Amino acid sequence: METNKWAFRLEKEYFENHKELPVKVYMSMGEIEFFYPPFPEFVNTIENRKYKGLKFKWELLREGRHFSVISEALSRGLKNIYSKDSIYELMIKFINDKDIDFAIKQYYLLKQQSSNQYNFTESELNSLGYFLLGMNKVDDAIKIFKLNIESYPEWNCYVSLGEAYMIKGNKLMAIKNYEMALKMSPKSKHEQIKEHLENLRKK
Repeated sequence: METNKWAFRLEKEYFENHKELPVKVYMSMGEIEFFYPPFPEFVNTIENRKYKGLKFKWELLREGRHFSVISEALSRGLKNIYSKDSIYELMIKFINDKDIDFAIKQYYLLKQQSSNQYNFTESELNSLGYFLLGMNKVDDAIKIFKLNIESYPEWNCYVSLGEAYMIKGNKLMAIKNYEMALKMSPKSKHEQIKEHLENLRKK
């Protein structure tokens, strides 16, 4: 089946005059339609352009019939387009490129200037802190957990910081943060936190 490939022509004309495309693009296709050559060809074309600023994602939807796939594609596309970028991923890049102090400075700057672009929820920094613990970068993790508490002084953030201090071997600071978590946490979490405190005090 032949096609006039108007999308290819439009994209080629754009590429000849622009190297930047600061937008989010989401594409998807059902499993059967995927074998229709223009789709994978267009996906490869976009990926190979390396447009600066482009956030491009495509998916192959394997389940459902034609109309249910359309509904699923619309739902996923809206979530992808309107979701905020992960500050977690960006912070990892800053840490790898520079160091933890540079990453924290950029965090403050981006939170002030680009709050609508990036996801600054508590879980982003908490996940980053545990990632750093997994990399045995305990001091860096402590700095991230402290940063998280500045914005979200919640019981679970104190638990995370307490755990980091426990891993570092700083018993006093670990106890202090677990005690803070105990005061702020719901009753359903008290026994779990008390257990951590008891184990620390026995050491």
